[in-house]
This record gives sequence, C-alpha cells and structure tokens, in this order.
Amino acid sequence: MNFFVEYLHVLHKRFASRTVVIFLVLMQVHASCTRSGSSTTESVQFRDSLEKRIHYGNISTDSILSLFNSYSVSRNQVGIYVTSSELGDRYRGLSDFSRAINFHQQSLNAALILKDTIYIAQAYNNIGTDMRRIGALPEASDYHYRALQITENYHDVDEKANLRNRVMALNGIGNVALSINDYKEAERSFKEALKGEAILESLLGEAINYANLGAIFQMRREYDSAMYYYNLSMIKNQLVGSELGIGLCYTHFGEIFEEQYEYSKAENEFRKAYEVMGRIDDKWHWLVACLAVSRINLKLGNFNEALGYLEKAKATALEIESPEHLSEVYALYEMYYSRNGNYKDALESNKLSVAYKDSIISVQKNNQVIDTRINYEQEKNLKFIDQLNREKKVQARETRIILAGSAIALLFLISLSIALWYAFLQRTKKNRMLREIDKVKSHFFTNITHEFRTPLTIILGHSRQLQNKRVPYEEEKYYLAAIEKQGEQMLRLVNQLLDISKISSGLDKPVWKRGNIVTFIGMLIDRYRLFANDKNIIISFHPQSSIIEMDFVPNYITDILQNLLSNAIKYTSDSGLVSILVTSDEENVKIKVADNGVGISEEDLGKIFDLFYRVSDSSGNQHGSGIGLAFTKQLVEQMNGTIEVKSQLYKGSEFTVTLPLRSFGSENIEKWEPGSDSPYNTNFSVYRKQELGPPPDILAEEESPGIEGKPTILLVEDNPDVLAFVYTLLRDGYNVVTAVDGVDGLKKAFALVPDIIITDAMMPRKDGLTLCREVKSSTILNHIPIIMITAKTDSDDMLAGLKCGADVYIRKPFQPEELLIRISNLLDFIKVMKVKYMNAVLDEDSKEPQDANMVFLQNVTDLILEKISNPDLNPQLIADALNVSTSQLNRKINAITGFSSSSYILQVRIDYSKRLLLQPNKNVGEVAEACGFFDMAYFSRTFKKVTGVTPTAYRNQA
Repeated sequence: MNFFVEYLHVLHKRFASRTVVIFLVLMQVHASCTRSGSSTTESVQFRDSLEKRIHYGNISTDSILSLFNSYSVSRNQVGIYVTSSELGDRYRGLSDFSRAINFHQQSLNAALILKDTIYIAQAYNNIGTDMRRIGALPEASDYHYRALQITENYHDVDEKANLRNRVMALNGIGNVALSINDYKEAERSFKEALKGEAILESLLGEAINYANLGAIFQMRREYDSAMYYYNLSMIKNQLVGSELGIGLCYTHFGEIFEEQYEYSKAENEFRKAYEVMGRIDDKWHWLVACLAVSRINLKLGNFNEALGYLEKAKATALEIESPEHLSEVYALYEMYYSRNGNYKDALESNKLSVAYKDSIISVQKNNQVIDTRINYEQEKNLKFIDQLNREKKVQARETRIILAGSAIALLFLISLSIALWYAFLQRTKKNRMLREIDKVKSHFFTNITHEFRTPLTIILGHSRQLQNKRVPYEEEKYYLAAIEKQGEQMLRLVNQLLDISKISSGLDKPVWKRGNIVTFIGMLIDRYRLFANDKNIIISFHPQSSIIEMDFVPNYITDILQNLLSNAIKYTSDSGLVSILVTSDEENVKIKVADNGVGISEEDLGKIFDLFYRVSDSSGNQHGSGIGLAFTKQLVEQMNGTIEVKSQLYKGSEFTVTLPLRSFGSENIEKWEPGSDSPYNTNFSVYRKQELGPPPDILAEEESPGIEGKPTILLVEDNPDVLAFVYTLLRDGYNVVTAVDGVDGLKKAFALVPDIIITDAMMPRKDGLTLCREVKSSTILNHIPIIMITAKTDSDDMLAGLKCGADVYIRKPFQPEELLIRISNLLDFIKVMKVKYMNAVLDEDSKEPQDANMVFLQNVTDLILEKISNPDLNPQLIADALNVSTSQLNRKINAITGFSSSSYILQVRIDYSKRLLLQPNKNVGEVAEACGFFDMAYFSRTFKKVTGVTPTAYRNQA
C-alpha cells in the first residue's frame, strides 16, 4: 500500500498525465540505445553544424572564446563541449598548457553532463595529451587508459568515432612508454594504433605511427628497422601530400646516417628536409632542418656554409622566442669557434647555450605549479562526478517507481504488439519467398534471352540479307554456314535446358547399363582428339586398369565427358595438355579430367556449378553460356555421384567425378557392349573448331586506304559472324575498318582517327566499356561518336555504357535500318557541329560553352596566331607543339571543322587579316606581312578566293 501511495505521489509531482508518463518512459528506452543519453535530432544537428563551423570555418580564437562564454551563460552543454575542446587544442598548439588543460577540463565536464561516451573518451585523450606535453607522464597514462577502457566497452566498437578515440588513446600510451624507454610497450601500442588508422583509411595517421615505430628502432640503434618504418612513413606522407611529414622523414633519414657517420648522405637528406620545410609556414620544424644542415656541415668541415645556416637559425629562433632552439644554436656556435681556434668566442657561446638550457629547465620547474593546479582540478572533477552519481541514483529510484507502476499498463500493449509483430513476420516471410521466386524466374529468363540474342542477331541479319539482295556465291555460302553454326549453338542450349528441366521434374527415365567404363570413355576421347588437334593440344588417357566394370547411364556419361573435355580444351592454350585418369576401389569409380590451362580463381570456384554463372577471364570478360557445368553436376548427382574441382589461376584445373560401382536396384541391368549406345552417335558439331572468319572481301578491303570522301567507320567486334554481318551492312556507304577486340580497336583508332566507332560491350583483352572510356579521355579521339551494340539489355547495363561515353546504345538483335539511321544522324550532327566550332573559335565575342573539342581547336588557333607572321608556318610545326603526329592533327581538325590542317591555317590567316584591315592605321601591305604573306599579289588572290572580294574592297565596304 505504501508503494502505491509513493507511486501516486511521484506521478503527481513530476508529470501532468499518464500520456506524459508513457511518453517519457519510451523516450528513456530509446535514449539508452543511443550514443548520448540526452541527444535529440535538434541537438545532433546543432552539434554537427557547430563542429563543421568551428573546424572548417577559419574562425579566430577570440571568436571561439566569445562563443564559449555565451554558451556557458546559456548552459548549452553541446556548445560548451565543442568550443572548449577547440580552444584547448589551439592553446596546446601554442604551448600554453595551463589554458589548454583548463579548457579540456571544461570539455570533459560538459561531456559528463551530456553522458556522451564518445565526447568523454575524446576529452580524456585531450587531457592525457596535455599532461604528456608538460611531462606529467603518470597522469597522462591514467587519462589515456581511461579513454581506452571506454572505447573497448562502447556498444559499437568499430564505429568510426569510437575507433578514432581508441587510436588516439593507443598513440598516447605509446608515447608515454617511449618517454620512459619502455620500447616493448611503445611498439605494441603503436602497432595496434596503426591497425586502427588503416581501418579508418587515414593515410596521415598511418604516416605518424610508422614514424613513431621508426623512432623506437632508432633509439635501439636498430637502424635497418628504423629506416624501414621511416620509408613507410614517407610513402604515406607523399600520398596524402603532407609537406611537414615529408620534411620530418628526410630529417629522420639524415639523423640515422649521421649516427652511422655517413655525413655526406646525412647532408643530402638534411638539405631535402630544409627545402621542404621552407615551403610551409612552420618555423619550429624549419629550425630543426636548418640546424641539422648547419651541424652536418660543421662535421664535414664546411665552416662558411655552416655559419650561414646557423645565422638564419639564430634569427628565426630569436623571432619565435624558442629557448630550446637557441640553446642548440649557441652550442653549434661553440663547435664552430672551437674548430676555428677562436676559443674566446667559443666560451661565450657555451655560456649562452647553458643559460638558455637553464631557462628551459626553469620553465620545466614552473610546471610544478601547473601540477598543483592539476591536482586541484582532479579533486574538483571527482567531486563533480560524485554529485552527478548521487543525482543519477535519485533519478534512477524515481524511474524504477514509474516503470514498476507502468509495467501493468505496458503488459497489454506488449502482448498486443507481439501478436501483431508475429502476424507481420509471417506475412513478410511469405512476401520474401514470393520475391525470391520472382527473382529466380526473372534471372532465369534474363539469362536465357541474353544467350539467344547474339545467335538471333546473326541468323536474322544474314537471312534478311539473303532475301533482300543478291550476294556473291562465296558470301552466300559464308552466310549459310554462319546461320547453321549459330542455329546448332541455339539447339544445343535448348536441348540442355530441356534435359535439365526433365531431370529436375523427375520425368527423365535413365537407362542403366553395366559394362567396361574404360572402353566407353576411350571411345569418347578418340572423338575429341580431332577437336584438340586444331589447337595442338595433347589428350592423355590413363586408366588404372583396362577393364573396370560398373553401372552407368551411357548418355549421362557422354554429356558429362563432353562438357568437361570441351571446357578443358577450350581454356587450354595451344600446345597444352589435357589428361584423363580413371581409377576405382571396392565401392567407387573416379574420373579425373585435368588441364594446364588458364585455371579458375578462388572467387569463382564456389559458383561455377550454379546455373548461368560464367567464369571471367583475366581481363574480366565472361564466356560460355553458364549451363554446361550446372547440367554436368545434375547428371552426376542423378547417378548418385559427386563432382569436385581444384584449380589455380594460370596453372590449370582438375575436375573429379566420383560414381558408385553399382546402382541401387540394378539386379537385372542390361549389359553394355561397344556399338550399342555408342558415344559416336552424339552430335559433336558444336564442339568442332568452326571459326569461319570474316568473308574474303573484309580482309581484302581492310588493307586498302578507302574511298576518298566516304566517312570512315571503325568496327570493333570479337565475334566473327557479327563482325561480318555488320561489315556487309556498312561496306557500300562507308570505309569500314575492323578490329577483333578493344586493344586492336584503340590502336587502329589512334592510327586512323575514324568518323564513328561501333563496338561490342563484351570482348577479350579490353571490353567495349573500357575502350569507350579511353577514347573519350583522349585529346585526339574524344570527338568521335561511339555506337555500342550488345546483348546486354538491362537498364543498368545501358546506363553503364552511356556513363562511359557511348553516344548510342543498341540492343541485340537489332534492325539493320536502325543502325544505318543512327549512323546517318550522327554524321549529320557532326556536320552541324563543324560549323558551330569554326564560328565559335574564330568569333572572339562568342559566348558558346567550351567543350573538349572546342578547347582543342582553340589551342590550335592560339598556336597559329602566335606564329601567324611566319611565312613558313605549316601543320608540322603545330603538330610538334601539340606533341601529335601530322596525320593525327589533320584528321582531328578535319573531324572538327571540315578543313585540312593547311586549309585551317589559311582560314585563320585570312580571318586575322580581316580584323587587321578594319584598323585604319595599317595599310594592306602591313596587314599582309603581319599575317605571313610577303607577296602582296599572292595575298590579294588568296583573300579574294576565300572572301570573294579584294583586301582593299573589303576595307572600303567595312
């Protein structure tokens, strides 16, 4: 009863209604799952906005201090944390550690009030770094370990902000260990921090940790290891472009050489450091490099040069009031005077060096005052934390009362929610299954249609050509052979799909036979020797015994060996080896098919038996239908066997089929004899080498320069049948040049600079997408329109092609008229653009946007104008200046303007002369000479030929 009265009292005291109670309970549950107990959407947005403004807005320290004071007055803890943390960092950078510790302590207080573990860990790290800078190593270690403990207990250890705090804590712990010569602990901490920096992808952080590791080994005098880590640090600094890091690495290199008495090498590295440090506004680190150069020159006996650097260092050290550097400056003066026999000045320099060193020591003694304040701040902080804990306990007691009273009301809601959630899960599960089924169907039909598109393109295209026009007899035979070849390929795919469907549905009734499997396989292999001979591949057959009796399904074994052997031969290079090994034991027969071909990557090994999965070659292109191995596995399993694969890239593959000697329920099985169910009856035509090659006229016309005036089209296609089909469509109206893949295509594109490029998307060595990107990135070729023809029909595939720079994307099978219309439209567009480019470049007041072609033409025009008074100006001079060949320049300019290089130079001369003629202070002779015409009569004739009037008439008309 007392509990209930207390419960009502708390409700009345803290909340206005039951709705508010439930709302706050739910908010508390939600807050416990977040990083900060008091974070709201607004506060998070405010925090992110303020951090971005402070860190990247170039705000002065006074402005940030003003913001801090305003947030302190309004008790805006988020604002207090962000501004005090930034102020602490800035004062630490100025070596004002008293203020740095004060503001970092303020940020810790704000983080504790916010209950934000990320902020708390960050504040601990900042204070630990401050302590380390003033030499309070035990306190620094304590703060860094507190931060490390928080990061390890954080709910999401791998969150970037948490990982960043962990790396900072490990760095601090490592530096403390390094300061007390605990090299083992320092090395462990730095290496752990290095792993975190790699996960964060922070190149600068990795550079710092590599340098820290190098310092450990340098202190141990393990110079090889030190040099190794310094080199790694240099690489990372160069990648991130850190001039300071690069300069420090050069300094480290020089110190190692100096400690090993290799002074010449040390001097070289110190000079590099000096040069790099001179490019950045960091006088502190510049002094390190400058003093190092001076010191090494003293050791080398270059006293005058050493004195010059020493005087520069002295001036800068006095400017920044650095007693540490001034102490070293006068120590070097002492060395300089001693080696030159001036012992009086050497003694004076020694006194000054000792005096400055004593002043450093006195500064260090002053840190004891700071230590006293640190202890006070720590005690105050502990009291503050204790007060927060007491408030937290009171709040927790009240919360427990509220939760206990609300539990009964929530039970009903929870029960109802569970019931609704269960119903939702059931419905979601059902919908997911339906989506998976739909996805499988869609994937299946997409792959089927993809496999049929290329054969259908060839069959439909050649059949239309045979129907609509008269073709020579030789070409007619080629077209018919190509149609038959692609038809057989489609028939094979259909048959395999039908067999897969029959086996999957249980409609297939295998006929088992018992006989000598060695003889059966040997007959199959004999048939494949003809196929292998085309590539000079040796087929080796090694049965364990000449007679191995087993139960098998002849047509299943035939299909299995066909797929395995054809793949082995297909992916084995010329003069390779394919071996077949047949072994048996008391229960099983093993058939191994091995080759020394291209092999299969580990990524593909687990998927090669999936339907429609196709292995990529070394260039990333996929080949085959993706049906054969899936069908093979299904046949093996139908005979209660297993199939395994082992492979290494570029070393070959080995497929092992394991089958039982006896099938289940095969007492009355029929005997197999050679001649019945013979593998010779199987159609092998699809496996024969049937590369018909392009029709004879393609090869004949390929070598010819083409017909003058006809546009040139570069056709890039690896399928010879498709190549021949598209070639015959274009040969009458265009000069057609063919290439078998992207590498060959790019080479011919640079040599010819064609008007249009037509390419397939999937090709060996270099695919169409890569070819398209390289053409569009080339200054010489980027004006050429590209038509991409492919069997890939998805919108994503089309978008990928267009993103690479393709101007037209045509799907297979396509109508020939569509390709011809697309080409005609592109050529018309090129003509329009030629006029546009010419007018825009010659018109100084043109506001046309500058694309890549106009920029190229403008560069050419500027070069011509620079040398326009030279009568010997010719295309060769322009080509040399642009670092291209004369023929490439001529084709590029012709493609953009319609003029040859020589004609364009003349056009620019005449256009420039027209502008000069409008100036009354120049006579016609001076204009002609300024434009490179030293023969007045020739200038007049040329001007009239281009403009239709003489120079004098043009001036009078104007």
